[in-house]
Amino acid sequence: MTVGTKAPLAGPTNTEVLRSATALDEIREAWDALFARDPEAHAFQAWIPTIRLWQMERHEVEPRVIAVRSADGGLVALFALAIERRPHGPLVLSSLRPLAAPRYSHTHPLIDPAARAEAEDAVCAAFIDLSGEVDEVDIRFARHARWLTRPSPGIEAAATDVTTVETRIPRRVSRWDELLSRSSRYNIRRDSRLLRAAHPIHVTMLTTAGEVARWWPPFRLLHTTRSRAMGRRAYFEMGESPTRFAPMLLEMIEARLAEFHVMTSDDALVAGQIVFRHGGTAHSYRITFDEAFGRYGPGTLLQAEVMQRSIDLGDERFDFGHGHEAYKLRWGNERSRALQIHGGHGFRFRLAKGYSALAMTAARTGLIGSAHAEAQATTNEADA
Repeated sequence: MTVGTKAPLAGPTNTEVLRSATALDEIREAWDALFARDPEAHAFQAWIPTIRLWQMERHEVEPRVIAVRSADGGLVALFALAIERRPHGPLVLSSLRPLAAPRYSHTHPLIDPAARAEAEDAVCAAFIDLSGEVDEVDIRFARHARWLTRPSPGIEAAATDVTTVETRIPRRVSRWDELLSRSSRYNIRRDSRLLRAAHPIHVTMLTTAGEVARWWPPFRLLHTTRSRAMGRRAYFEMGESPTRFAPMLLEMIEARLAEFHVMTSDDALVAGQIVFRHGGTAHSYRITFDEAFGRYGPGTLLQAEVMQRSIDLGDERFDFGHGHEAYKLRWGNERSRALQIHGGHGFRFRLAKGYSALAMTAARTGLIGSAHAEAQATTNEADA
């Protein structure tokens, strides 16, 4: 099946759950063809990021990818899930979660629009079956749960306090400064003049293997340093990310699913941003900057350049993901609460839930540290 071809209209007759790396490799062409047909697909759902991000942590995560096929064998739905063994106090629970991490608020199946109703029913039935194999279901995060076409025992979809920030880009907008307040426009222009007066500055979108190899190591170092200083996860040091992320990024650049933008001064990286893009939506995957240039706000200056590219390409939306950082709120003109599909069953799940509630109560009363209690909670803190 080639990318962009129309799927048959026959209803799905076969559902399977793919559980091996070999099966996921074999389905790559059909996966990407379905990805191209689904108007609701986003960049994180393509085969490359889904599988490569899983491979970076796969020693801990077992794939459970729901694949629904039509009467002639064509793929009409796919839901990339996995089972992870998660510690909850003295217990280790099996948890059904999205295959790729980190988890943005976009978890939903790929569905061929020509067979949507039948495909969603089949995905929902397989999801319910899979939920019976685990102690816990934790789909974090989603924007909708339309594919849950019937109730799943013990599982509920509920709004969280995690906010997603994005910028809707009206068609009339032709420049990045039209998206900002007057004071923000003034500050960015002033900082840009000061930075360029003090340093030779160049902004580049990297497109070759040599360029990525040159600027990936300092980007990774800056991002890791800032993450640790802010008490956040150092994503590029987790699992096999140190060696596997750069090759994945290059694959995505070549497939036009990602961009790597850098702001440099001589041989120094001033700021960098990785953007995933598909279907008129750009996603800010990671952004960082050198604190030595912090007084100029280089991250914001680079964001203006990247936003201008989105405008020039005709993007409808720029998604900043979760969080309330100042730069996100400066650009964002829409906010929405992320949805969590969560629940469980069995004695182990109820015991873990009770232990988590007890740990949080102990933290509030000062019997144990709150950080320790949060680490034991059944529902983990959202990814930053």
